[in-house]
Amino acid sequence: MDIEDTKCSWLVVTALQQVSEEQRQIIESNYGKKDEKCVAAIKQLYTHMKLQDAFAEYEGESHASITAAIAQVDSEPLREALTSFLKKIYKRQK
Repeated sequence: MDIEDTKCSWLVVTALQQVSEEQRQIIESNYGKKDEKCVAAIKQLYTHMKLQDAFAEYEGESHASITAAIAQVDSEPLREALTSFLKKIYKRQK
């Protein structure tokens, strides 16, 4: 859905930071189009760049960092609220 809706997702931002000129053209020609072939072209590029693996690593590291920061919060009710929110967004599927 992010691809078709032209969302500024972690995947596309990271891809744009790393792509060659040819790969940038693939993104520019296909991103934001509600066409299965265009979506497939973007997903193929993400797979080629191993972005799903990179995101999983980023997500895990971010979760660990945020969890450690929450543990340092003095207020137990605030800690519980932050932990609850983190559980809702970590590894969520749309």
